Amino acid sequence: MFQVKNLTVTHKKDLTTLVEGLSFTLAPGDRAALIGEEGNGKSSVLKLLYNPALVEPYAEWTGEIVDRGLRKGYLAQELTPGQLGQPVWEFCQAVPAFEGAGPKALDRAARQVGLRPELFWDERPMDTLSGGERVKLRLALLLLENGHRRIAAICGPMDTVPGRDRLTGYRDAFAAAGLPVEEELVY
Repeated sequence: MFQVKNLTVTHKKDLTTLVEGLSFTLAPGDRAALIGEEGNGKSSVLKLLYNPALVEPYAEWTGEIVDRGLRKGYLAQELTPGQLGQPVWEFCQAVPAFEGAGPKALDRAARQVGLRPELFWDERPMDTLSGGERVKLRLALLLLENGHRRIAAICGPMDTVPGRDRLTGYRDAFAAAGLPVEEELVY
């Protein structure tokens, strides 16, 4: 079970309230969508729900988050400039699960998202990969890290270019892997 009680998130810089009084409970099998205009804090809320330390530099929050051992994963929208300059193999080795994964686990994770397994050891900098390759690589690493079998897409409003681009990237990665898109996991 995942429960949020009276969550309020405030931006430290300008004291803008991103969310106020949010409460919900998700039981196994439940689904939820986070919808809002671009730049209004959806990513900050998702980061907070995944790992509060990710928002500490720029946001304060009150309330309670109860996750009772839930397996969670978070895929950031963008890579840092430092990550973009890293060789692919170095970027991969920064993920602890990658170091401990055997060849079969690496092959399975890569194939689940339509990625060539040899890309894990590529010498090229991350910024030379196509956007789709970067997303697939990061999804494969997320699968390794968390043991996920199903991946949801939280795209944002479909009347915006970023929302449509996120959905296109998600669908392309799944099509390349020969996997069906589970429409109930697209938000």
